Amino acid sequence: MRGQSPAPLGVPGERCKLITVVLQDDGEHLHVSLKKALRAKKAVIRANSTSCLSLTVVALQQTKPRKLPHPTLAHFVEILVPEAEADDIFTFVCDHIGPDELGSGLVFQQTAPFCTPYSLPEGVPEEAGDDPSDPTA
Repeated sequence: MRGQSPAPLGVPGERCKLITVVLQDDGEHLHVSLKKALRAKKAVIRANSTSCLSLTVVALQQTKPRKLPHPTLAHFVEILVPEAEADDIFTFVCDHIGPDELGSGLVFQQTAPFCTPYSLPEGVPEEAGDDPSDPTA
């Protein structure tokens, strides 16, 4: 198949999609609550986030000629999900972050070439000191 990497022989795998989210850092830690909600409500364990600098859409920002707007802190979240669940989880992510508001973020999904399924043992905390049964901790 064109665009699909074949699974290496003897390695179990599944077709997946990568959902990518870029959120502006507004002090509400939406990236943390998103990951916790994904784990608690959708059993998603393949999600990570990193902090980064971002530039707003230049057409929406007033700047001096030949100058870019100042970068702002943002969070880049990557969520890897089985292809069969991708549309449902994509909708869940959109509902959680509210991308209808101007400047709230960006969400898109794409096909991931190959994923190896795995599971975590019971009771593994999301972050050190967190209770995995409490999505608001």
